[in-house]
Amino acid sequence: MSIKLDFTFETDSTSEEYIYAVKEVLEELSVHVSAHSYGVGLDTIIIHVRMLRVQKGFEGFFQLKKPRFVRSKGKEVASSIDKKNRFEYEVLFRDATICKLINCDKPATKELVGKEVIDSLSNLQKLPKSLSDFNAEAFKSAVISFFKAETI
Repeated sequence: MSIKLDFTFETDSTSEEYIYAVKEVLEELSVHVSAHSYGVGLDTIIIHVRMLRVQKGFEGFFQLKKPRFVRSKGKEVASSIDKKNRFEYEVLFRDATICKLINCDKPATKELVGKEVIDSLSNLQKLPKSLSDFNAEAFKSAVISFFKAETI
């Protein structure tokens, strides 16, 4: 079974213009990883992308939430049955990364986004041990191979 990779985006007004380039790269990543099977225990991974330029002294207000796994209870949600096991975590693009996105071409954008996403893969260690039928290593390899592949 293929996995669905979804993204949500949160930006401040100064970072909003860069979200489109990041979103394009992440949508390509989603297509790449959904072409492979990683087991049946996990249906969706949601990465919440936060692009925030934070003034000095206020960094403590913008901490990442803990990763969380939500097991489906098979109950009816909005006139459909929710049978999705999902894992959610956040990635924070801080000032330095956002500043580097200024005037980036697509390969450079892919490289910057890749560094943040690859660093965030350590969150997969927080998956419950009972979820033994999801191959996290194969998923990590697919993500890394996407970002290591040369952009045409």
